[in-house]
Amino acid sequence: MNVKNLNSMLKEHTQIALNESFVIVTEHSLQKAMCNDAQFKTFITMPAKELPVEYRQLVVYYSKSTLLNLIETSMTIPAMTSQLSVEGNKVKGFVAYQVLNIDGVDRVGNLIMFSVDRTALPRTLRLDLESLLRELLLRYQSVSWDARSDNKANSMYKRAIKCFGGTYSIENDITHYHIEKQ
Repeated sequence: MNVKNLNSMLKEHTQIALNESFVIVTEHSLQKAMCNDAQFKTFITMPAKELPVEYRQLVVYYSKSTLLNLIETSMTIPAMTSQLSVEGNKVKGFVAYQVLNIDGVDRVGNLIMFSVDRTALPRTLRLDLESLLRELLLRYQSVSWDARSDNKANSMYKRAIKCFGGTYSIENDITHYHIEKQ
């Protein structure tokens, strides 16, 4: 990615999410977020069978019951960083990733993310993803994640991969995404 594209993307993202920040998930911050944002609490405690289809695969794959269980499980995995994307008192999304040291180089793997705001415009979600990837690539050598091939977010992931010069491949209905620091 060249500097002109990066500056343009930063300007565009800043106009959309001026007050958005990432908060490390702890028991305290999670409880506080659930108290401050009833919609968030309702959404993450919803049983898997009631979740929108695109969220069920996360619950079934990782925790088998609710998004809250997924968040709580992510807090127990070694080297996993779990964060809530918050704007004011509203939770906008969740992200967790595991930092793996491979041959003396820190790399991000096992990236898990979901948006709480199902009404968010695809452009906003894409810019949030690109902002996250940019931050991770400043600190780590690479970022990788997987998604089911029928995941509606794949078009957004592929645009982000293209923006950062990454690659993807499909194997057994799973799309593997990978970006190396440039």
